[in-house]
Amino acid sequence: MKRLNFLLLILGMAMFFVSSCDKISDLVNPDINPDETVAKEGNTWSGSASGFPEATITVDQNTKGIATFKLNYNNQDYTVTGKISKTKIEDFVYSGGDASKGFTLVDFDAKVGDKWEYAIGTEKVTREVIYKSTTDDFYALGLLLKVTQVEETIPAGVTIMGYPAQAKKILWTFNHKFGWVGAEVTKTDGTVIPVYLTNTNAGSGK
Repeated sequence: MKRLNFLLLILGMAMFFVSSCDKISDLVNPDINPDETVAKEGNTWSGSASGFPEATITVDQNTKGIATFKLNYNNQDYTVTGKISKTKIEDFVYSGGDASKGFTLVDFDAKVGDKWEYAIGTEKVTREVIYKSTTDDFYALGLLLKVTQVEETIPAGVTIMGYPAQAKKILWTFNHKFGWVGAEVTKTDGTVIPVYLTNTNAGSGK
């Protein structure tokens, strides 16, 4: 069960955080039109990791940039929510779903070395931009893409939505058009699990 919950949380985090910085309007705009964003209702992403079932996430509802997604994993449905702006993706994972305590996952305007922190008791989870492409150099979805890579460091003992994190690092890879395109999860025992985006209808025709 711990194994299932661990990958479910990673896949849910990964596939949820999808954004097109060319198309998503700022949350301060009261006239945001979800049909013109990558978080359009009905948009779907699929992802997998070796040895685990594939997961699929679908936009169920989007109200002015606050989106609700349905995650199907191992034939069970789960609901996740989050906040997406024109250039920034924030999650509520470490706040237990509290939307007033968003934690930046990626900012496409950030530079290498920019860092964000989230305090949990006396510990701090950190996310740092460690790489930004200047050419199309990352292979995903049959394409070469420019990417931003963010390394997340998780202190021992931290829980994610009530479950032990079971990971000490996550290397997130994002593209400005498709959003999340890959991840490498380093478990507490040092095992590295690549997580792949296998299919999406987001970004088509853009």
